[in-house]
Amino acid sequence: MHEAQVETNNPGIAATTERFAGMMSEMEEKTPAADTA
Repeated sequence: MHEAQVETNNPGIAATTERFAGMMSEMEEKTPAADTA
């Protein structure tokens, strides 16, 4: 959602956004996927 806009504005922030999204996903799904990625 907001990530798409940040991604377009700054590719550097996109990487951080993806990692942050992975962390949130890990917390929600309780999966070590973000830790692996």
